[in-house]
Amino acid sequence: MTRHVMVLIRDSAHDEHMTTTSSSSIPPVPLSQTDATSAVEQRDPSMRLRLALRLNAAFSTLTGIASLAVAPAIADLLGVGEVLGINTDWVIRATGLGLLGFAAFLVFLAGTDADRLHRESLSISLADFGWVLGTGVLLALGLVERGGAILLGVVAVVVLDLGLMQLSGRRRLGATRSQA
Repeated sequence: MTRHVMVLIRDSAHDEHMTTTSSSSIPPVPLSQTDATSAVEQRDPSMRLRLALRLNAAFSTLTGIASLAVAPAIADLLGVGEVLGINTDWVIRATGLGLLGFAAFLVFLAGTDADRLHRESLSISLADFGWVLGTGVLLALGLVERGGAILLGVVAVVVLDLGLMQLSGRRRLGATRSQA
């Protein structure tokens, strides 16, 4: 009987390689990172979606904390004094609190069973795309100054990417569920 063992080898260029080795005289076979990822995804097809939701939660947390901590600086960067008669600082703080709540829900959802994860993750991606659309409207109407437009644009690109990652993970999870 031959035992197979996964080992991590570091070569002189400091690249890491996964190899399979056994106690027989067969030389190690290099595995690509894609092979290793595919093997893990076969065991847990929800892995990609869970990761995307956790990344979204991390970004939402950071953005929420920043919104609470430096709301006046963000308001100055945006160049908007009031929104519907409300001081922009408070709108930014409220948005930050909302993002923290959203992040908490994402962490919760990422830890749920695959059925619930698949069912509810679409609404998260749609919310992300809504954020991107809202940002696009603000930018198209020229309601913020240049520095604020750059900040909002960068955030929107990250949010768009997270939404697309979630859809990709959801699609993979759905494909494996339909095969079962």
